[in-house]
Amino acid sequence: MNTLARAAKIIFQPSSEWQAIKRDRTTTLRLYLTYIIPLAAIPPLSYSLGIWILVTLKPFVEDVTVSFYIEQTVAYMLMDLVSIYILALLASAGAPLFSAERNFRQALKVVAYASTPIWLSGIFLMSPLPNVFFVSVGVLSRLYAAYLLYLGLPIVMRVSKDKVIMCCAFVAGAYLALSWLVRITAPYATDLWNLAKQPVTYDAKVVVVVVVLVLSTAALVLLRHRASRTE
Repeated sequence: MNTLARAAKIIFQPSSEWQAIKRDRTTTLRLYLTYIIPLAAIPPLSYSLGIWILVTLKPFVEDVTVSFYIEQTVAYMLMDLVSIYILALLASAGAPLFSAERNFRQALKVVAYASTPIWLSGIFLMSPLPNVFFVSVGVLSRLYAAYLLYLGLPIVMRVSKDKVIMCCAFVAGAYLALSWLVRITAPYATDLWNLAKQPVTYDAKVVVVVVVLVLSTAALVLLRHRASRTE
């Protein structure tokens, strides 16, 4: 099934689509290449395009180079892709707490497909609308993502029905924490190379957060790789 068809079905026919997703034998790499990366690119690309449109329409706005758009887009997208992987690891690791099976691939499917409305709502970032509109769309998309998570967890990961709400809260809490981390670190990630060329001008706490994020991600990937070899 192509990306757009699956995205439409998970939005409009979630219950039946989760059943199909449960039976889907896709690999982690294929899921990233065919679904996660294309959809995760929507918010940063739309935001960059929106800023470019704003600069074009309003000459008095400070001009920004094309390289800035590219750097910001790549930084946010890469950190979003990493956060999805970490979120799936956390969901898989915490699954036994909710009478569910520990399965990284199934956890990644739940996390990725439940994030669909959040990614799709990013298309509005290219439009010059009031901030209250963006806030409303952001809240609604996340609420629907939580609903998709609620439907998908018992089907795909076999979470006990009496513990679905607690599991949703666990995954949603981890998502909010990772989103906050991405928000405060991504703007600095594009300029970290300057630290080697000039005196440090960044807050030490921010640098520490970035380093910890990178190291923890590398450690999690290594642990996941070792675990997959022993399965």
